[in-house]
Amino acid sequence: MLTMQNKIILHYPPEYEARPIIKTEETTRPWGGAGDRTRKTTPFDPIQMANLQECYGCKPGATENEYLWRVCLTGGDRILLNGDEANGFWGLGVFLNAGPASPDDPHSITSRVAYWARGIDVLERGEPLLIPIKSLNELSTVITKAACIQAMHERDPLNVPISAIVDPDMLKPLIKGAPAMLKPYLIAKRDEIRRDANFNALLAIREAADNKEEALVQRNLPTWATLMHDILNHGREMGWDDLSGEPKKTSRNVRQLKQSTQDIPRVQEPTDHQSRTQKCRELYSQVLLLCIPRIAIQRQSASTIQSLVHTFQKYNDDTQKVNAPNTQTPTPPPRGSNNPFPPKDTEKPP
Repeated sequence: MLTMQNKIILHYPPEYEARPIIKTEETTRPWGGAGDRTRKTTPFDPIQMANLQECYGCKPGATENEYLWRVCLTGGDRILLNGDEANGFWGLGVFLNAGPASPDDPHSITSRVAYWARGIDVLERGEPLLIPIKSLNELSTVITKAACIQAMHERDPLNVPISAIVDPDMLKPLIKGAPAMLKPYLIAKRDEIRRDANFNALLAIREAADNKEEALVQRNLPTWATLMHDILNHGREMGWDDLSGEPKKTSRNVRQLKQSTQDIPRVQEPTDHQSRTQKCRELYSQVLLLCIPRIAIQRQSASTIQSLVHTFQKYNDDTQKVNAPNTQTPTPPPRGSNNPFPPKDTEKPP
C-alpha cells in the first residue's frame, strides 16, 4: 500500500514578514517515485491592499523618477503583487497591472513602477543630471537611486534594482555628483566595467562561432550592491569623513609657502614687546660694562636701573679726569729774569 507524505515549503520575499505568503506543497512517495508539486499564494485582503495603495501610490506633483525613488527606498522591492492585485488605483495616470514579462506573475511594486515609468518620455520623467554624494552615510541611498534610474531603462527590471548588474553608462550622474577624491575611482571603475562587458560580448561571439580554441572564462561584472561595498571601502581607506564629506585632515600642521612676495612687507616695524625687550637688553649690557653689582639691580624698575647707570657713568667720568696724568711740558722763563736755574749755553763745535 502506498503512503503519501506531504511537505510544505514557505517562501517569503527577502526581509519582509509573510506578505504575501507563498506555499509550495510537494507530494512524494516512499520509494522515491515522482511526486506532485502544488504552489499556492495567499493574496492580500482588501484592507491590506487599501493600505498599500495609500502608502505606495503616486502623490500629486511628483515626477515619475521621484515616485520610483520613494517606492524603492520605503521597501517597495519587498512586496510582491500579481496582476489582479496591481490592477487597483495607484495614482492619477499610474497603471501597474502591465508589469514586466509575465505580468500576471508576482512582481515587486518597485519593478512594476519602473516598468510603467519606462513608457514615459525621458524629458518628462525627471531624470537628474547628477546625484550628489555628500557623505558615507548617504551612500546607500545614492546607489539605490542610481540603480532605480537603470531599472527605468531596462526592459524587464528586477524585483530588487540594487541586485542588477551595473551599466557603465548609468554611472555618469554619480561621477558628476561625487566629491573630488572619489571621482578618479568611479571613472576607473566605469572603464573597468565597460572593458569587462566588451570582453564577455566578444567571448560569446567566439563561442557561437564554434572556434576550437582554448576555453576562456567570462569575467564577473559587479552589481550595484557590490559597487556600493567597494566605494565604502575605498572611502574609508582615503579617510572620508562621514559628516563633512571630505577627507579627514591630519594633525600635522603644514605651513604653505607662497611664491608671490607682494603681500610680504619689506620693512617690518618692531612691536611694543620687541622694543621693550631690546631696551632691557641694552640696559643690562651697560650694567655689565659698568660692573654694577647684581644685588643693586634686583627687583628694581627700568627707570631706577637707568638712573643708577647714569650715576655710575658720571662717577667714572669724574674719576678719569682726576686720575689723568699731566702731560703738559713747562716753558722756560725769559732771559734776564731771576731764574735760579739759568739755561746752559750749548757748546759750539770747533
